[in-house]
Amino acid sequence: MTDKKSQRITLNVTGVISPLFKVLKECTNSILFGLQATEIVKAIPPELVIKEGFFRMQFDQDDADIDVKKQNFKNWIVRKSFEDLVKGIEYSLREAYLYVSIFSRASELKTGEAFNQAFTEIRKKALRMHIPNMIEKIEPHLIHPLNYKDQILSINKGRTCLVHRGGLVTEKDINNLSNKTLKLCWVKLKLFYEKEGEEIELQGKTVIEGGASIKLRRENNEISFNIGEHITLNYRQFNEFIVTCHHFGIDLVDALPKAIK
Repeated sequence: MTDKKSQRITLNVTGVISPLFKVLKECTNSILFGLQATEIVKAIPPELVIKEGFFRMQFDQDDADIDVKKQNFKNWIVRKSFEDLVKGIEYSLREAYLYVSIFSRASELKTGEAFNQAFTEIRKKALRMHIPNMIEKIEPHLIHPLNYKDQILSINKGRTCLVHRGGLVTEKDINNLSNKTLKLCWVKLKLFYEKEGEEIELQGKTVIEGGASIKLRRENNEISFNIGEHITLNYRQFNEFIVTCHHFGIDLVDALPKAIK
């Protein structure tokens, strides 16, 4: 029997960023543990040495070359974590697309049947979209432009290069046409204090003398790679990409329309 009763639609903004924040938490913990582990390990532990009777594929690499293994693992974990970051952004943008689509059509969705049909249709469309398309579709419905759109689009370009070309920059990856480079942009939180008119950034354990006040500021950062270069990132930079994605999620929720009239 078709449900013809009217219904109330409640949109939950928390559901938009929850998938992203879950991924950010996993990435933060995993990449920190992985990179710390590579610094601690100086040789393959005896218990991890392959015993006789176990067949293992090996390609052009000396088992004793621990430095090569460590660098390969660092590159791999950064690539996988970068890929997960973009997946988290995709998950939240899909939820945001669903949110604004339902919001804009709320007056039409008077019955359970109409709502379920619209929900299924919108969800299918979202699953076929990529990050640039979703942002383009979402932005007209927001109450303000997305403040970190350029950073997220550049992170997505970096992910595409890492996943499909192993991080080797080609013509397909160029997003800075004037310099013919792949430019990655992000936001960092800078902790600093001032001494004799100079800003001194706090890094690691720092002793501040003279009672100087500590200040915090967001700063735009970028790094460019030429055609033929490989994308290389350190933990500090990757952590700042995580911060950027967190800012994007907060900003996305802030920009969503909140009341259905």
